[in-house]
Amino acid sequence: MPDEHDQSLTAILGQITALVQRTDWTKYYSREEDLTAEIGQYGAAMLCALVAGDEKLANEEAALIGQFTGTTGDNDGAQTWVDSNQDQSFQVLSSTPKFFKALAEYDSEHRTDFLNGCLGLLTCYALKIVSDENNMSGTELRTVSNLVGIPPVQSPPQRFTFKLPPSNGVPTNGTTNGTPNGTANGATTSGLLANHNELTKDLNRVLEELDSLVGLEEVKSDVKGMINLIKVRKMREDRGIKSPPLSLHLVFSGNPGTGKTTVARLLGDIYRILGVLSKGHLVEVDRSGLVAGYVGQTAIKVRDVVAKAEGGILFVDEAYSLASKSDQDFGREAIETLLKAMEDRRSDFVVIVAGYTEKMQEFLQSNPGLRSRFNKFVQFHDYSSDQLARIFGHICRTNGYEFSPAFGEKVRPLFVVDADMRNKGFANARAIRNLFERLVSNHANRVADNPAPTNEELVTFDSQDLEGVTRLI
Repeated sequence: MPDEHDQSLTAILGQITALVQRTDWTKYYSREEDLTAEIGQYGAAMLCALVAGDEKLANEEAALIGQFTGTTGDNDGAQTWVDSNQDQSFQVLSSTPKFFKALAEYDSEHRTDFLNGCLGLLTCYALKIVSDENNMSGTELRTVSNLVGIPPVQSPPQRFTFKLPPSNGVPTNGTTNGTPNGTANGATTSGLLANHNELTKDLNRVLEELDSLVGLEEVKSDVKGMINLIKVRKMREDRGIKSPPLSLHLVFSGNPGTGKTTVARLLGDIYRILGVLSKGHLVEVDRSGLVAGYVGQTAIKVRDVVAKAEGGILFVDEAYSLASKSDQDFGREAIETLLKAMEDRRSDFVVIVAGYTEKMQEFLQSNPGLRSRFNKFVQFHDYSSDQLARIFGHICRTNGYEFSPAFGEKVRPLFVVDADMRNKGFANARAIRNLFERLVSNHANRVADNPAPTNEELVTFDSQDLEGVTRLI
């Protein structure tokens, strides 16, 4: 058996080979040489992908390639090896190798955790590659994360050790109800690299969309904090570590037009990608969508809406309007029915309630059950004048409009909103959208009188289009 304290690349691959040989690997390979060859091919593909990740070849990487391939390790030879193997490497990494399947199948039948052991060895292998270079790039570390499913690290340790699972095959962690974590009916595993890569790409795409939103820095930080909580909780569960209860129901508070619905939609995608929700869709309602006018009908209406939102997020806008003090109002029945649904369907159903900050506090105090269900608050602050200007420019560009410098100077004062106006529920981005729509109408009235307008005139706002526009509404 390979020495587990020898941490050269070939030694780590040898440990993986020894691990696979403890399974029923002959169902997938007719000869031991075939098993060794595929593990070696997979290791070469990882080495090539990590070295090619930042599009530059360091001396340390060239030496590592030399050790792995048994060549001199000069830069020219190493670069030739990378160039000739790069396309094939990404093809190898995009498919599930047979030794993964052998490990997953054996785990399912024998209650072992060998597949996670293999992933741990591959983690050591990948970090060994990037840590042998003095100046590791962010690109390389992100590539490690994509390949082996671990968070990017700032400073990998200089030495890695990984002990093989105990020889009796009894799992030390990560097994639930006789089935290793990550396996589904013994056939596949969510920890497989190809599937993880796709999930990572999906999550990065959603986070890029979140980061592209103007402002909302505190909200973005809160969302990323929730992502980390879910990730760590999942890691603890996979290793059999007890975790405290985690409520994903949220209170979004702030003035209209601050991006609450947009962020709720993105959260649905994030929860789906992280496995918290099965669908991740968003169902948006207000009081009229939950409350009926006759006794007994409100509960039916709420249950119908909840059924549509199951597997995703129910977003209740202006939720405070449900908290009436009148005995003749059916809003309280809607709240009680919703609370029961949150308890009955808590495994695949999230509720976000939204509204003005002060009124949302009153809403939470209207029923003792609300405060216990909603313990996470996300505050959406008003946009600054500069942020409103950026939102206006974004809306114009998205819809194919431009504006002259003179127009820009004249429109900018509109984005300066006094405190009194903000305190009265300023509509933020919604007000900018209203401004844009009014400008489009004014522009159309002006240009329509021209029998042959130029392309520039068709897409450019002018100072004349601001006539009668004195403030945001």
